[in-house]
Amino acid sequence: MRKLQTAEGWLALLLRLIGSVCLLALIPLWMPRSWIELCHRWLGWGEFPVAPIAEYLARSVCALTSFYGGLLVSLSFEVRRYIPLIRYQAAAIMLLSASGVVLGSWAGLPLWFVGGDAVSCWGYGVPMLVLARRVERERAG
Repeated sequence: MRKLQTAEGWLALLLRLIGSVCLLALIPLWMPRSWIELCHRWLGWGEFPVAPIAEYLARSVCALTSFYGGLLVSLSFEVRRYIPLIRYQAAAIMLLSASGVVLGSWAGLPLWFVGGDAVSCWGYGVPMLVLARRVERERAG
């Protein structure tokens, strides 16, 4: 319980929480194509494209999200050691999600989708950066 009261403990918990959520992308990575089509229609986006590249890209995003989740969980076990990497990934995800708003809008995705993605990424990225800074201060002091 004492460890959770430190910035290091809170950062480890946040990394594990977000990492665990991202690992849920393993489900759509392996679900049948018919389920992908059903989800696509449920979102109001019409029929899922028949082209093989569409399925490949959808599953690739799931694979990368799962990888990211595993990375975050791994980083959580050695927070002090990996502070530079934790800071880098938080800043990179925030920057990429902001770019995603623009790119997603160009592609015709609804604002609730691209905006929600960016807000969620910034919603955990900012606390990660703040906690990483506090871990560095605790280490120095």
